[in-house]
Amino acid sequence: MALSDTALRVLFDGGRHALRLATPPKHLPAAACNAVLRSLLKGGYVEECAAPFEYIGLGWRQQDGAWIALRVTDAGLLAIGAAPSEAPAGAHSALPTASAFREGAAGAELRGRHL
Repeated sequence: MALSDTALRVLFDGGRHALRLATPPKHLPAAACNAVLRSLLKGGYVEECAAPFEYIGLGWRQQDGAWIALRVTDAGLLAIGAAPSEAPAGAHSALPTASAFREGAAGAELRGRHL
């Protein structure tokens, strides 16, 4: 899959972030921004994760009141010519994925608590 200049920029900037979090492009209209991010998700270049509080501004959507961010995957790093080992040690595993967050939220609701 050929990546656009904008998609490559998102991957490059995210690959340099300490937690490999992608920054949604601010110069695009919302629909175009979402199209770029969804194409990266579909291609496996990024994955959803719970946005850490200190990086809440990098969230691209909300789910059940929590912000979801995008983390550059090893495939995303390879797409920009960076080796996955060049990322900070443990950075990609420091955050739970969005599916893990959803499972935790569902479990808390079953116990009568809300996150």
